[in-house]
Amino acid sequence: MGKSLEDFGLGHLIEEDSNEIRITKDIEDALEAPIPPECIDYREKLNEAQANAFNNIMAYVNEEKPGCFFVDGPGKTFLYNALFAEVRLAGKIVLPTTTSGIATSNIPSGRTTHSRFKIPLNLEVSLACDVPKQGSLAALIKATALIIWDEASMARKENIKSLDLLLRDLFHPDQPFGVKFRLTANIRAKEALSYSAFLLALGNGQLQSDESANVQLPEHIVHNIVANEDSISVLTAMIFPEISNPTFDSGIFNERAILTPMNVEVDSINDYLIEQFPGIPTVYLSYDSNLDDNCSLYPTEFLNTLCPGGMSPHQLVLKVNSLVILLRNLAPSKGMCNGTRLICRHFLPNSIICEIANGHYKGKFYFVPRVNLRPSASSKYPFQFERIQFPLKLSFAMTINKSQGQTLSRVLVYLPKPCFSHGQLYFSLSRAKKSKEVTVYTTQQSDSVSSTTVRNIVSYELFQELMMHASHLAQH
Repeated sequence: MGKSLEDFGLGHLIEEDSNEIRITKDIEDALEAPIPPECIDYREKLNEAQANAFNNIMAYVNEEKPGCFFVDGPGKTFLYNALFAEVRLAGKIVLPTTTSGIATSNIPSGRTTHSRFKIPLNLEVSLACDVPKQGSLAALIKATALIIWDEASMARKENIKSLDLLLRDLFHPDQPFGVKFRLTANIRAKEALSYSAFLLALGNGQLQSDESANVQLPEHIVHNIVANEDSISVLTAMIFPEISNPTFDSGIFNERAILTPMNVEVDSINDYLIEQFPGIPTVYLSYDSNLDDNCSLYPTEFLNTLCPGGMSPHQLVLKVNSLVILLRNLAPSKGMCNGTRLICRHFLPNSIICEIANGHYKGKFYFVPRVNLRPSASSKYPFQFERIQFPLKLSFAMTINKSQGQTLSRVLVYLPKPCFSHGQLYFSLSRAKKSKEVTVYTTQQSDSVSSTTVRNIVSYELFQELMMHASHLAQH
């Protein structure tokens, strides 16, 4: 109201702020972020390519020079952890962020970029991040020595633009990312050189000459769908052969998954596998309500049939020990983030006791409550509705996009139709730790095309922009 303590005779309470008080809570937390003991010696275990990226990035950090880096290739998590440990051992601040929630569990103190930088969810309204220039988060970003954005290439371009605007506002308005940003993305540890080289060439669009064209896959990973066969039963038997045994261990689902581009196929596979899963089913029905339908054009029965991406179905059928995936960030700092795979252990009327299936928090138990779910703006419904349901879906099969951040021991890529998005094929083939654990199950497109080819989509414009940007940075 334009007043001060002195106006009320309380001027004696005004004290000079000490240096300790000026340090914000966010900065204190970042400086106290624990270093996992196993990460301390990662620097000595880097391979040649990882060490080259590590040394280049750390040179800029140690000399406090501005820089922007894009790292691509096979071993990302190992490099991230090595960078995190090195910067923290030097007493500096590093902000590890990821595009997806599940990927945050792979990096110490990881946060999603939306959470860390307050990137808006509705990008049609504004691209501006909700970060006051005099606030605590702004002070933290200014004090940061290194920012890591894992899987940045999978983010929407508007999200990257939002961070660019934020950093330009805080630092230099005429430089990309205010010349503060360090970006690392998409590295995987070396295995068979031929498969690693194939993945890099695929991701860089070097295996084709058109934006959307057929690419040749390694013959040993491809199986073709036979006409008139029950493809779902065949592929589930291929990746989960133990399911035919009545006493099989449900832990087989924790490190394996079927990946496919469309939610329709994902739901069909999950429905089939939950029927085969032993035990008595528990069914949870949602409560759906329309938020802006004053004329009652859309009855509740119609809302029950809807299940847009990122929402639980109206009828959620689960069994004890069945595998599910979390659809909301409930407790990211404790491993309960969007994309975490969980094992259902016990069912209660208004909560489900789940155990984290993998990652740093494997074995931890949590109560999952019912929450309010709404479709994202990208669903483009002409009305708004809300669903009260557990934020869970079966996860024997996942969409390729939802598998982002997952590292699995065995993967089956099901392509009844070609991938429809840039990077999807590359992304699905790089989810397993070894190439021999990847299987692609697809239809043969025509007699004139090899049975081991699939259609792939590449954005050449994107690669041209990256090359121009890299050239610009090299000159400066």
